[in-house]
Amino acid sequence: MKSVLVLDATAKNTRAYTDATLSVRRAVRELNKLGSSFDGPVDNAPNESTQILVWTDDSHGATVRFFADLENDVMYLQNEAPTPEELAGMEKVFRGHLSIATLDELKHDAALERDDTGHSLVRLAFGAPMDIDDEIATQLKNGLRSKDTLVRRNAGFAMVITTWPELTPDLASAAKVEEYPEVKALLTRYLEVLGRVNRRS
Repeated sequence: MKSVLVLDATAKNTRAYTDATLSVRRAVRELNKLGSSFDGPVDNAPNESTQILVWTDDSHGATVRFFADLENDVMYLQNEAPTPEELAGMEKVFRGHLSIATLDELKHDAALERDDTGHSLVRLAFGAPMDIDDEIATQLKNGLRSKDTLVRRNAGFAMVITTWPELTPDLASAAKVEEYPEVKALLTRYLEVLGRVNRRS
C-alpha cells in the first residue's frame, strides 16, 4: 500500500525545506517510539534539482521517502506499508508534524496559478487519487492547451504522475499538434512513459 502527502510549503524556500526535513525526522523518530524500526535516512538524490531522503523499516515492510523537487517547487512524502491500517497510522503521525495540503487546496491553487509555469499542476498530480478525478483531469487537459510552453510541458508531466490511462488520448493529441520541437519531444516521451506504466499495471 502506498500514499503520497503533498506539503503546503514549497521546495525552493530554503527555510521551509530545512524545517520540513527536521519535521520529517521528528515524525520518523515518533514512529519508532510507537513500535516501528525505521533506519536512515539514506540520501538518494538522483540529481541536483531533486533531493530524496529514504527511511526503511525492513521488519515491518515499510518505507518513507521525502522528496524535495526544486525544478517543480514541490515537497512530498511517499509512504509505503503492508496494510491500510499501518499506512493510516504513518500518515496520522506525519500530519501531526507537517502542514499537508488537502486535495481541494491543490485543485484551488492549480485553478488560480498565475506564474505561467504549471508547477501547481505538478503539485496537484502528486496529490491526486489513484482513480481518475474528472475535475483534475480537466485542469490537466486545459494545461495542455495553455499558450505557455512551460505550462504545456508540465501539464504533460503531471499526466504521467497521475498514471491515469484515460488521459492517454489527450496527451497523444497534444504531442501531435505541438509546434515547439523541444516541448513536442517531451510530450512524446511522457506519452511513452504513461503507456509503459499502464502496461505494467
